[in-house]
Amino acid sequence: KATIAQITGACKTLAGNEYIARHNSAAKVIHQALATTNRNPNYNYIPTPALKNNRCNLY
Repeated sequence: KATIAQITGACKTLAGNEYIARHNSAAKVIHQALATTNRNPNYNYIPTPALKNNRCNLY
């Protein structure tokens, strides 16, 4: 039996979509961590296209 990972990995279109979904999920976690580290209240959290501080830029 083929697994979902094998099926999506064999198709360039599906593999690309899976990669983008994983990338975006990871970026959301990093973006939220940077926002909370910089004391942005979670209840006021609205993602912006870029998050910058004196050490890093996240686009």
